[in-house]
Amino acid sequence: MRMHDIRSCKPTARQFVLVLGMMLHNWWRVVRVKQVVAWLRAHDKPVVLWQDGRPWIRIPIERGIPGLVDSVTFTTRVLTEGIMSIIRETIKGVN
Repeated sequence: MRMHDIRSCKPTARQFVLVLGMMLHNWWRVVRVKQVVAWLRAHDKPVVLWQDGRPWIRIPIERGIPGLVDSVTFTTRVLTEGIMSIIRETIKGVN
């Protein structure tokens, strides 16, 4: 998410959207790494996500693993579950 994509007159709203986007991105990356590790273990491959001599370089093994959740699908699922949770709580509160 680029800063100029966030449109609001209020700087607090822009900051909120930016921080929310960064949190969602980080959460998605954690889920994706867990999927990669699970796939590697299921296929009896070594779980190596970076090079020992150069740990800042990530090995791009994700390209060869089918079925990894992409960022759009992940964000859609998170937002859908959040909205459904709000609806469920609202319905419970009405009774």
